[in-house]
Amino acid sequence: HEAIDFYHRYPEDLALFQIETSLLKRALISSGGEQLGLMSDFTAVRGARRAGMSANAVRYEDSMEAMEGSAEYVGVRSLLPPEAGKNHSLLAAPFVWERWDLLNLVNSTDASRYYMSGSLQMFVLDSLNIPWKNRLQNGRPISGIVGEYFGKGAAALADLKEEFGYKGLVEV
Repeated sequence: HEAIDFYHRYPEDLALFQIETSLLKRALISSGGEQLGLMSDFTAVRGARRAGMSANAVRYEDSMEAMEGSAEYVGVRSLLPPEAGKNHSLLAAPFVWERWDLLNLVNSTDASRYYMSGSLQMFVLDSLNIPWKNRLQNGRPISGIVGEYFGKGAAALADLKEEFGYKGLVEV
């Protein structure tokens, strides 16, 4: 499939995806202005990465994040105590990290990577009380919903690449 082959051809894309994921993980355990800034940075990196992808690859990624990400979201939510209430996103973090590490998804080049990238976006939106579920069910990609709230991001991509060790990620 074209979208999956994209990651085998372009290690730079995989490195940017890893930076995106790191930003989402940080955003999940942050709050206030820091959380908003991390999500803005996420949209900047995602926008830069997707600029080099075909429309078909972007659609594939969006559909996988919707399907696999929502499945992961529901699975993790089912593990949380009912009294978690509005704090469920923060309580979900350890479950998400453990599964991420267990499956080594950060280095994955197959569809399993979307379990985490989709669910992380969903948990962050929950933590910010941003309604997304009905919109996702009606066909809006989770990344599109995130983009509506955080724009294209104003972060300097070069600074983010340096902060997250992009060169080392590409050479691995």
